[in-house]
Amino acid sequence: MTYADLKSLANGQAYGSMPESFKSAIVVAAKSALSSSEVSDEDFKLLEDAGFTPEEIGEILAQADLAVMFNTITMTYRLPLDPEYVSMMQGSAAEPTA
Repeated sequence: MTYADLKSLANGQAYGSMPESFKSAIVVAAKSALSSSEVSDEDFKLLEDAGFTPEEIGEILAQADLAVMFNTITMTYRLPLDPEYVSMMQGSAAEPTA
């Protein structure tokens, strides 16, 4: 999976044959990370209806929060970014695959 694939998933553009529960998790996690004040009771219901337990919902949101925290720390302290990451963000290099 490439960085572009992940970005498409987060933007809701390309889910392929992914299970519906995974799609729901991605939608709510991305919303939590990008617009946390917009997460609603309906989002929690979406995850519950997708079969996630309260503990799993907490884990999904915790992972989104962790990503935001790392980004905030990196930007606040102006830590040097990995050159490969910078290249990916600028679109000037081949994106790594998993």
